[in-house]
Parts: sequence; C-alpha cells; structure tokens
Amino acid sequence: MNKKITVGVLVALLCITASITMCITMIFSRRIFNQKVHNISEMEVMYDKVSEIDKVIRKHYIGDIDEEVLKDNIAKGFIAGIGDEKNGYYLTAKKYREIKDIEEGKKVSIGVAVDKDVTGYMKVVEVYDPSLNDKINKGDLIIKINDINVSLDTYEQCESALIDSPGTQVSIVARRDSQDIPIEIIRGYTEVQMLTYKQYEDMGYIKITGFNDATVGQFNKAIRALLKNNVKGIVFDLRNNPGGTIKSVCAILAPFLPKEQFVTMTTKDGSIKKMNYIGTNKIKPPIVVIINKKSASAAELCAQGLRHYSRSKIVGETSQGKGTMQHIFELRDGSALNLTIARFQICNSSDFHGIGIKPDYEVKLSPEQEANFEILDENTDPQLKKALEVLKSES
Repeated sequence: MNKKITVGVLVALLCITASITMCITMIFSRRIFNQKVHNISEMEVMYDKVSEIDKVIRKHYIGDIDEEVLKDNIAKGFIAGIGDEKNGYYLTAKKYREIKDIEEGKKVSIGVAVDKDVTGYMKVVEVYDPSLNDKINKGDLIIKINDINVSLDTYEQCESALIDSPGTQVSIVARRDSQDIPIEIIRGYTEVQMLTYKQYEDMGYIKITGFNDATVGQFNKAIRALLKNNVKGIVFDLRNNPGGTIKSVCAILAPFLPKEQFVTMTTKDGSIKKMNYIGTNKIKPPIVVIINKKSASAAELCAQGLRHYSRSKIVGETSQGKGTMQHIFELRDGSALNLTIARFQICNSSDFHGIGIKPDYEVKLSPEQEANFEILDENTDPQLKKALEVLKSES
C-alpha cells in the first residue's frame, strides 16, 4: 500500500531541513568570525607595542634616526619574527632591482661571478667579460673593493659595492699567487653565463650554475650543439647550484620527461596541485647528474625529476634538501618581501625537503680537491670521472 506524504508533513520536513542548515551555517560563521576577531585583536596588540616603542625612542633617544634605515630594519625584523628567516627575507628597493635583473639573466656588475671563500675573501669563479681576461683570472681572490677590505664581517657590504650604475668605475685589489694586483673596472650590463658545456669524446657535459631566464636559452644552445655532434649521453653537473626559478628548471626538464604534468606544489592550506609544466619527451640520450651538498632547490628538483622518470643516475654527495618555493611580493615603495609560499616536488616522488637527494653512486672530494674545485678536470675530479664511467655503461 503506497503512503502519501501530506502537504503539512512536507512543509514540516522542509522547515526542519532549513533549520539544520541555518544552525550549521551559524556555527561555521561564528567560528570564522571568532577567528577574525582573534586575529584582529592580536594585530592590534602588536601594532600598539610597535607604536609604544616608537614613542619611547623618539622621546628619549639622544641619537639621530635614519627613517629609511629604521623602516627597512622593521621589515627585516617582521620576517625574522615569523620564522621564515632561512629562506624568506626583506629586500630594499635597490636590492629588489638587482634580484629582478638576476632572474632575467642580466645584471650591472664588474663582469665576474664571485663566491665566498673560506678565508672570507671573494673568490672569482667565472669571468664573463672577455675584456677582463688580461686583468683578472678565475681563482683570483678579491681582497679589497674601493676602500673596503673584504672579510667575513664586510662581505655583504662588499657585494653591494660591486654593483652600481652602468659606466661607473670600481677599484679592486685581486690576490693571485700571493701577489696583490690593483685593477680598475668599468661596470656594465652583462648577460650572466649560467652554464658551460663541452664534450669528452662522445659524451656531452653541461655544468649549470643556477636557473633563471637566461639559463633556458643558454641550455637550448648547448644541447643543440651537443646533439648535433651525436653525443651518446650527457652529464649534468649541478654541484654548488643553489637553484633558481621553477619555470626555468621545468623548461629545461620538459624535453627529457614524458608527456604529462610532472611537478606538484603543496600550498598553505595543505592542498596539493599539479603545476602546469608538461614534458615533451623529445630528447632521448641517457643522462648522469652530479650533485653535492650545495646543490639545492631547483637543482634538486632537476636531479629528482630525471631520476624519478628513469632518465638518469646520480653521482656525488647528498644534496642540501631545500624543497620550498619562494615568491617575491613587491611593495608600494619598490621594496619587496621574499616569502616561502609552498613546497614542491616531482609528481608521485618522495619529498626531499630537509632530507636531500641521495646519489646512486656516492663519491666525495678530498679537502684539497674541494679547495681547488674550480680547476679540476676529467682526470683530477673523481665525481666527474665516475659520472662519465656510469654514462658510458648506460649508453
């Protein structure tokens, strides 16, 4: 026997459903409201404290206050206070302009790349400007810039001193074989060479020092030249590579990986999203990647991607373990905040953040080889020798 629902019962059911829906909505709305009120209260307390400190200082401090310096250091302190000081940082307007130039693969500089030496001096690791070949050499130590002696304490100041407007002059003192050489250099825009390449018999070799817009074009040129010479395999040397932009490393990875999205990012709310980078599977020769403890971020993503898709073996030492993504937010006055916004990894692979990537073949350099890293070759570099040996067996 069929039972019919009367209009009265139907209305009652609809009212009950509406009441339940309203109650649930009110509960969630109240939670959101309470959270917002809590956040607003916390913010008011924080700003009140900053205001109180400012009033006390301006009333009693006997020194002069540089408002720009104060503003910049308040911003730096804010970043330090949120616990992102390892990867996040505040950029002054000048520093942000420099960063943008570097990401585009160009910068105003003296035409060389430098790294901090164990002595505290600047070590020249690459000479970009051919006109400097008779002035400064790879491996030289820069010990003085204008009137500033280079040291661990002044290193950051000295880095800034190298950069100024194009056409301006800088005085440096370079130390070579215990001889100190004064050099005058004119600053200018240079495209930073992010990689070098060569061929060892029928094996290609590409050393990538960082990933930015310029790296992609330079890499494409290198890979075309090597493939034209019919190399049977390629070594990617990512040692001492601190990383760079995700879009540039993915552009380099794409020709070697299958036709699918290959990178995921995990955002603040815990959601995992595939990023819109798709492999093209165009380049076939086998690859061996060399990494060390200074290989980080995008360099680790590159190594992980090639191994995960069975395109390469890895030689060297366990990498740094930085799998977080930073984004630069420009502020109204031209300064900027560099903040960690997500984690990234190759789809369906392990998370290397805080762990690093372990090589398939662990090969370490001796302290002496580490000190002379920039002048090692295929005969004196055990990591490169092993990479070439593995590559030949894979070819």
